[in-house]
Amino acid sequence: MSFLNRGIQATQMIGIIAVVLPGLVMVPIPASASQPQFIAQVTPTPDSAMTPVNGRVNIRFINETGADIEYQVVGDTEYRTLAGDGEMILRDLPVATSLTFRRTDSGLLRVQFRADDPAGTIVVRVSATNDFALDRTTLYIDQQGMIFFN
Repeated sequence: MSFLNRGIQATQMIGIIAVVLPGLVMVPIPASASQPQFIAQVTPTPDSAMTPVNGRVNIRFINETGADIEYQVVGDTEYRTLAGDGEMILRDLPVATSLTFRRTDSGLLRVQFRADDPAGTIVVRVSATNDFALDRTTLYIDQQGMIFFN
């Protein structure tokens, strides 16, 4: 760089250029346009699909853990509690919709489900697990009826 002969030093680390001014601190400056930064975009694969009826879905939620579960339909309900070994039905939810849930004793949850049982309804069964890889706490149904668990 042309300013190197004036006692100014340029350093590039991990795609960031920093200018070191004599007696001062390093000042990061953006990498030049000639150094494009690529960010991988990952499209998640749905766990299943269902058929919304008139843009609406029902969720039948069955707690097989024996422990209380707190749940919320994001943007639609406040947090509620479902007793251990209890069940409930959330009706007429608009898609896209997200249901978050967690055990009040911080235990892990394994999810099993059946979509379109009947049409427009997903049956979600949660049970206890000790396997962190199986733990799920969120159900998302997009506008097309694609089902995602996280």
